[in-house]
Amino acid sequence: MGKLVQNQRYKAMSSMFGQIARSIYENSEEDYGMSPKAWAALRYFHEVATTENRTQQHLARYLGIHKATTSRIVALLEKKELLYKAVKPGENRKRDIFITEQGCLLLEKDPELLLANILSQLTPEDVNNFQKMLEAIQEKYLETRSD
Repeated sequence: MGKLVQNQRYKAMSSMFGQIARSIYENSEEDYGMSPKAWAALRYFHEVATTENRTQQHLARYLGIHKATTSRIVALLEKKELLYKAVKPGENRKRDIFITEQGCLLLEKDPELLLANILSQLTPEDVNNFQKMLEAIQEKYLETRSD
């Protein structure tokens, strides 16, 4: 296979990968007004955050985004009554962030569940191969970001 054809193949695969990723979230933005970063923030406070890391600063670090972006996301999720802030005991200036019951219910419609459902329909061998490929892609991507 010539280099140009090979490059076209990689570009086509990259395009397909990007299209799938975008389409997973497309309907949720229309239906719920939730961007991929907003979903990630909601998941963070539901699945990852502990008593020590329930702040906007921790969320920003976890998602790798700017504090201003984090503030806008948290404000949007508070306005939608999906998250709420509470004063951190003994620290009047710091606020912990918690997911509401409504936020937990919305996570049942998380677009990533659609992808998880699709993956569950693949053979175990295909799932293992896909996981290895994703890990390799992530590793190469992280290498390019650190350069």
